[in-house]
Order: sequence, then structure tokens, then C-alpha cells
Amino acid sequence: MATVRQPTPAALPDASALAAAPVKTVPPTPKPVLDQVAIDRRFEALLRHVQANRPTEDVALIRKAWEFCVQHHQGQMRASGEPYVIHPLEVAEVLAEMKLDSTAIAAGLLHDAVEDTPATSEQIETDFGDQVAHIVEGVTKIDKI
Repeated sequence: MATVRQPTPAALPDASALAAAPVKTVPPTPKPVLDQVAIDRRFEALLRHVQANRPTEDVALIRKAWEFCVQHHQGQMRASGEPYVIHPLEVAEVLAEMKLDSTAIAAGLLHDAVEDTPATSEQIETDFGDQVAHIVEGVTKIDKI
């Protein structure tokens, strides 16, 4: 049987010595900033995921919403330094994981367009239909509550 040796009080560091010791901070590892090619690959993976979960789903609406999203958020950056479109793409990925339809996923891609770009609710309705516009408007109102 092995014995475990407990440190004696003399072997333990003094609390005041610990308090005076310099604290080393390790900066967080920054996330790599994705370039447009990597972002486009993620979007194509999203479409494949939607088609795998919902084989009869028409992804043209999602593609159109993505193009609108990229165009309207062009030049916007997140605090992390990533292009802003990462956020709506991540929202769309979550919705696709939940196996929602193209209307919901398109709305996920567009959910910040009315608040953060010159796009209007009327433009969303004209370009994407009243269902997508209704969802986008609902998300915008939730944000204000």
C-alpha cells in the first residue's frame, strides 16, 4: 500500500506571498478571421445541410436571401474583426440544424438587415414575400422589448 505524503504547514506557501506574486494572464486565442472564400464554403455547406434534412426544399429563396445579406452587410465588421455576415450565417445554420424550412432560414439571414442596413421592411416583403417579412419584423420587434 502506498502512502500519500501531506505537505507540512512549513512547506505550504504563505498567503501573503501568493498575493504578492505577479499574475500572468494569457490572452485568449483569437478566432481566425474568415475570408470570403471560407464564408462562401460555409454557406454552401448550409445549403447541403438543408437539402439533406429537407430534400424537397427549394433553396433558391435561401440563396437569394444570402446574396441580399452579403450585399447589404458589405463592409460591416463585428467587434471580433470578422465580417458581420458571420452572425446571420450562424443564425441560419442553427435554424437549418433545427430542420426549419427555407422561409425561416431566409428570415434568419435577413433578420438584422432592417435594423443595421438601409434595407426596409417593404423591400424585404417585395423581394422575399410576406411570410419572410413577417418573421423579420417579428424578430426586430422582439429586439426592442
